Amino acid sequence: MEMSIFASSVTGTRPDLSGCKIRKKNMTFKEYKGLDLVSTGNEILQRWRKNKAFEKSLEVREGAPEFVFFEGPPSANGKPGIHHVMA
Repeated sequence: MEMSIFASSVTGTRPDLSGCKIRKKNMTFKEYKGLDLVSTGNEILQRWRKNKAFEKSLEVREGAPEFVFFEGPPSANGKPGIHHVMA
């Protein structure tokens, strides 16, 4: 069965998917309530401190040319706007 996925947007009707092998299923997911980001962050910070990760990262780069990382379009193409700073 050939069916344009755009048919519904053009005609305003839903395409007949009864003959398709792939159909949208009603999927529900249980909320995971065991995630504690504060605890996870603290565990990682303790491990970094114990292993002196930041200090080692500086030692590894000692004497190397300066490296500047531009994180994305807002600041890579110019100065960030106040809305980027506030976010």
